[in-house]
Amino acid sequence: MRAQSRQDLHNNGQEQTGSIDFSEMDAMDLPPRSVVRKQREAEKKQKKIEAEEEEPKQETVQFPLVRLFLLLFFMLVITVITYPMWSEFFAG
Repeated sequence: MRAQSRQDLHNNGQEQTGSIDFSEMDAMDLPPRSVVRKQREAEKKQKKIEAEEEEPKQETVQFPLVRLFLLLFFMLVITVITYPMWSEFFAG
C-alpha cells in the first residue's frame, strides 16, 4: 500500500506542477542509468539532425596562404638546423 501511495503522489505531483518531487521519490522507481544515457544520446542526435536540416552546411574555408607560410616556416627551421652541414659543403 505504501509503494502505491508513493507512486500516486509522484504521478499527481508531476501532472499538476510539471516537476518531480524528489522528497517523495524512491530510488527503486528510477530507470537504469544505461537506459537514461541511451535516451539522452538519442535526443542529442535527434536535435543535431534537426539543426542540420534547418541550417544548410557551411563549406569549410581553406587557407592556402597559411599553408604556404607554414611550409616556408618549416623550410626555414630545416635550413637553420642544417646550416653547419651546408657551410662545410660549400666551403669546400
